[in-house]
Formats: sequence, C-alpha cells, structure tokens
Amino acid sequence: MKPENFLFRTRLAKTLSPASNIKILTTYAALASENDSILTAVTSSDSNGHVFLIPYGDPTFLHSNFPDQKLFQYLNGFDTIHILENNTISKYSPGWAWEDYDKGFMPELNVFPIYGNNITLLKKDDKTNINPPYFTDSIIDHSFPFRRWFDKNMFVPNKIKNGVSVTVPFIPKKETMAALLMDTLKQTNVVWENEYSDHLGWKKIYSHPVDSVLKLMMYKSDNFLAEQLLINIALTNGVKVTPETSPEICFPKLQNSNYKPRWVDGSGLSRYNLCSPAYLVYILKDQWKKIPHNRILSVFPFGGSKGFPDEFYYLGKHIFAKTGSMSNVFCLSGYLLTKKEKVLAFSVMVNGYTGDTSLLKQEMAKVLTTLHKKY
Repeated sequence: MKPENFLFRTRLAKTLSPASNIKILTTYAALASENDSILTAVTSSDSNGHVFLIPYGDPTFLHSNFPDQKLFQYLNGFDTIHILENNTISKYSPGWAWEDYDKGFMPELNVFPIYGNNITLLKKDDKTNINPPYFTDSIIDHSFPFRRWFDKNMFVPNKIKNGVSVTVPFIPKKETMAALLMDTLKQTNVVWENEYSDHLGWKKIYSHPVDSVLKLMMYKSDNFLAEQLLINIALTNGVKVTPETSPEICFPKLQNSNYKPRWVDGSGLSRYNLCSPAYLVYILKDQWKKIPHNRILSVFPFGGSKGFPDEFYYLGKHIFAKTGSMSNVFCLSGYLLTKKEKVLAFSVMVNGYTGDTSLLKQEMAKVLTTLHKKY
C-alpha cells in the first residue's frame, strides 16, 4: 500500500454515516494499545478477608462467551468485596435510539459490567426460563409492548415464541450489580465506595487476550464489546471518563486534519457518527503500517466467514472487511488481497439507499472482484 496512491475515488471526502464501520476505529485503538490482554481490575486485599477492587470496564466479566474467569476465581476467596469507583459512565452514547432500550444489542454501559449487562429469556413449553437466575422473580405477565420496563428490571416475555431465546438488557444499578455478584459468589458481601486510599498495594488482574475479544466483536458486530473496549482502553490509559468524554478526546492520534470525522461512540449505533471514505482508508492504511499484518487479518471478518454477506463468498480470504448497516445505510471497508499479491485498502459507503441491499452488495462484489483480478 502506497501512502496516497488511489486506484479509484469518487466523493472521497464526503462525510456519511458509517454505522458499524466505526468498529474499525475501535479495533485500531485496541490493537495499538500497550496491553496484549484486557486489564479487568486492580485489587488489594487485607488479612481480614476484605478485597478492594477498582474495575476497568472489562466487558468479558462473567460473559457467556468467555468461560475463563480469572477475576471471579480471585474474588471467590474473600468475605467482603469493596468496589471502588470514581468514574461516571454515560449509560448510552449520544444519538442512540431510545426505543431500542430493550434490545440485546444495546445494553447500558458502566464501569463494572457483569453478564454482558444482559439477561437471557428462553421460552419452553410456555414456561419462561431466565439467566442469570437471580432475575427469576422479575418476570411479569403483561401486554406491555417492550421486553422490559423502561425504568425497572421487570421483564415481559409475552412476545417470545416457544423454543426461542432472546437477550434483554437489565439496568445495572449499583445495588443490582452487588446483588448479582453476591448471588453468583454465594454469601460474599459486596459494597460500593467512592473513596479509597492510594497507599494500598495494588495488584493488576488481566482477563482475556485483546485479539480474542476483538475477533468476536468484529465477527458478531457486537456493540457492547465495542463500547466497553473503548472505555477499558481509556481507563487503562489513565483517562478519567465522564458522561462528556468522547472517543475523539480519548484517542486523538486517530484524528486526521484532512478528513476529520465526528466520532461519537465505539460501536456505530449513533446516528451522530460521521466520517468519509477517505478517512476510513486513512485509518486502514495507518493501521497496516503500524500493526503486524497477521494480527489485523486475524480479527477482520473475511469472505465466506459466518455473518459476512454471501455476495462476497467468491472472494474468500482475499477480502477482510467490516460491514456497517442500519436503515438506509450500507458500508463495507477493509482490505482486498489481489491476484498480484498487492493489498488494497478500500471503503465503500452508501447512505440514503432505499432499495434492495442484496442488489447493492452484488454490485459492490462485482467491483471488488474486478479489482482483485486486475491488480
């Protein structure tokens, strides 16, 4: 890849809604971080069975996709857990759709997530099972059109069909998180505190490799993992996070004066996100220059992988890219490996499209296949 050698360009500086293409920025921020594994917490303990814990927003704590739980195993040996918090996280990013509050793809954000801040409802033989079981008494029979009360952890399974499992966000209030942790650890006392001494001896606990979390985030386009990863990286870098803290403030090195984006969240859920194809190509090329290529390709979805549009199946492992879609938006940005063993960074962004997206993807696939064969 040469710095400014465009093979084809049109409206390259036009700012558009990137949808989940914003996750490319989140991926770069994570790959460029100093730690190979996620810092889940720093802890300190005394001889009286008390442990003091400062959480770092790790999204994998008791998450169903990450069975290895080092922090949980560590906490299991104490009588009292003191959770120390001096960062205030906005539960939603600006520009998120409020009517999605009961959807599993938009859990609330916080500094100490647990179970992905989601519950799972499974209806079997007209009986509803809930996980974690702590919320069993929070299921109600009601005709309410949403799956959860807006301001309460009361869940409504009336629209769930038999044999179907759905995820629903719960409200992660401090008392709820403490009760969940006590229920899981069995009889441990959990308290939240806002002040703590810096004279305690702190121990860092890491959870999972950054790349394994990134891969799941990119392949599933997991919004929660993306958002919490940005929070985790910011806290790990010593940034004090407040509701006013934006990704643009936390990650100034990902800014470009020529193609300045409006970067609002880590997932692309926000309609306020704006960037140009030129900016995404800049990020892709800069990432390729600074990060080992095998790391990049290991976390980017490829043609034929689960969830990747079928229209690009022919390209197989010659295309590594991230899709981005919401109503009237479809974007595809990433790397194209050509027959002549060149690597092309590309970004195709379409906004305001009201037609059949499968036709749009077919046309994109034709263009990219031609580039793959020609170069």
